[in-house]
Amino acid sequence: MKKTVILTEALVNKGGIEKEIVILKKYLDADIVSGIYDSDNTFPEFKKMHIKYFFRKKLPPIINTIAIRIKFSKLKTVKYDNLIFFGGHSLSAAKKDKNNIWICNAPIRYIYDCYRDTLESKHGIGKIFFNIFAYFLRKSDQKYFKNITKVLVNSRNVQKRVEKYYNYYNSQVVYPPVDTKKFKFLSQKNYYLLCSRLSPEKNVVLVTKAFELMPDKNLFIVGDGPLKSEIVNISNRNPNIQYLGSKNEDELAKIYGECIAAIYVSKKEDFGMVPVEAMAAGKPCIGANDGGMKETIIHGQTGLLIKQTVPEITKAVKTLTPKIALKMRPNCEKRAKDFKEELFVKSIVKHLK
Repeated sequence: MKKTVILTEALVNKGGIEKEIVILKKYLDADIVSGIYDSDNTFPEFKKMHIKYFFRKKLPPIINTIAIRIKFSKLKTVKYDNLIFFGGHSLSAAKKDKNNIWICNAPIRYIYDCYRDTLESKHGIGKIFFNIFAYFLRKSDQKYFKNITKVLVNSRNVQKRVEKYYNYYNSQVVYPPVDTKKFKFLSQKNYYLLCSRLSPEKNVVLVTKAFELMPDKNLFIVGDGPLKSEIVNISNRNPNIQYLGSKNEDELAKIYGECIAAIYVSKKEDFGMVPVEAMAAGKPCIGANDGGMKETIIHGQTGLLIKQTVPEITKAVKTLTPKIALKMRPNCEKRAKDFKEELFVKSIVKHLK
């Protein structure tokens, strides 16, 4: 019987990759190897699984990248026939005599599509050092990519990046899954929902600025991240903006199920699970007319696609009234079925065969 292992560079958040691995593990008899494993901050389901890992906490950024890649490159995979990869750094474990499947949520962003932005954020010797580091990391990444057998991308958006940066034109789109049984319509209460990692690229502060101009509209914020203290301060001085902190899956499903609509205007999003989870709960999403959301949200039917500006967010919230949001419910629930977890697993199993 063929043996499978799932390799990922980190299990440290409650994000899309972690969610996909939890779902795959439900259906596949596969081992899991992670570069970093922080059981306290990722999904609790992992505590019931045997996770082999290299580190408990992240090391300083560049050291972390190098250490994880070296550890994966030395990983013994003799007993496995199928290797399923998540994240760019785990690719260093790919062996030529294996069936290597990369489920690609994005090529390493800070050395490819976000390279210029990252470089401009550095100063002085830091800029020179990062430029050298990025050069050698790209060479290493390209080297290990050559051992990959199949590439499954999470959107056409990412598919274009794989073509551009790896000159690889045979990838297939497999959309990430959503638990359509867990996320469902419950009621409609008087708030819009912003569910996101609280980091600059997610444009969370931009959304709060829009709601500061609309004191009659309520915003609930769920998530954690480096901007947490700023979001707490914004919430404290604006009665219509409530920061709820980080929530488990059941709590989050209830918050989705009772909102008017979700808001997710992240920059250059690879795919974006928030619009899909919202639609599964029968709720439309105000999303950025950018990246993966152009593939998930049907403008005017399951939400609104907008530019990432305060005036556009304000206009969209005023347009997407509770009454209009309710009218979109049937289209949202129908659209969410295109992302059922059974379809995701079926696609992966087909490629394993």
